[in-house]
Amino acid sequence: MSFWITLYCRRSVGHVDTRGLQAGILGKDPSALAGVDYVTLAEDYGIEEEEVDDALSNLEVKQIGGQGFERYEVDYSDGWANTVIVHRWHEPKRVAEEIDEVIERLAISRSALVGRLRESCEVVGIELKVSQLEDMGIVIAYEIARYLGQLGDSLALTDEDEWLQVKDGGFMSVRGNSKT
Repeated sequence: MSFWITLYCRRSVGHVDTRGLQAGILGKDPSALAGVDYVTLAEDYGIEEEEVDDALSNLEVKQIGGQGFERYEVDYSDGWANTVIVHRWHEPKRVAEEIDEVIERLAISRSALVGRLRESCEVVGIELKVSQLEDMGIVIAYEIARYLGQLGDSLALTDEDEWLQVKDGGFMSVRGNSKT
């Protein structure tokens, strides 16, 4: 079973290569702040500083198949078990399907979110295993969302059906969770 954070991007993030994503989530892109204080972020999940240090020292972004930003793997361990997968869908038909699906699933047809979602040019799905909700995977996944969310002027939807947007480097809840 997987946990997802989905970004609905008004600007393309297709230019982000593996090195750029790695730099961005490690706080090395001043244009989109993310990954600045992993120790504090990890505390919210009960993750010890040693685990943070281990994950960051092993952090590596790899391309999976193909060329360009279609699917990346963000590995944060010295083994294969701890990876976050980042999918990018940019084909207009696929983007429209993703948007229609979330509008229908959440019954938000009259919500102010609908217009905003329809402005999306691509969708990014950040996927992790449920077991990673208790390790650095969840922290890294949210930092990927923070980084790409800023670059893509994105709305983010969590698996808990919470809408978020990054403002000034921080996540803010977006109204529209109601089924109106």
